[in-house]
Amino acid sequence: MKKVFTAFLLCSAVLVSMFAVTTPASAQVRIGVRINAGPQYYRHYRPGYVWVNGYYQPAPYYGYYNSPGYYYPPAYYQPAYYPAPYAGAIWVQGYWGNRGHERYWNRGHWRHR
Repeated sequence: MKKVFTAFLLCSAVLVSMFAVTTPASAQVRIGVRINAGPQYYRHYRPGYVWVNGYYQPAPYYGYYNSPGYYYPPAYYQPAYYPAPYAGAIWVQGYWGNRGHERYWNRGHWRHR
């Protein structure tokens, strides 16, 4: 019985020393969300030009990349009103017409009143 008790004490001492020496494992999980607006560019003011904002553009092999903003000349818009070529002229608006089974476009034109 003395041998069994000694073996029991020896095993328990080994087990207690194992737990005393080892440290518990620490599991850490880190979750982060980072929102980036992209790099900021200093824009020089150019009179007569329009600023076009930058945007994210698809890249061929890796996600997206930031395309910086730039100045662009403004679009040319034709005037909404054209003066009549002569006094008493009126504008006839264009329209789609039918000729048999075909459709065609009649252009607008100036006509004397």
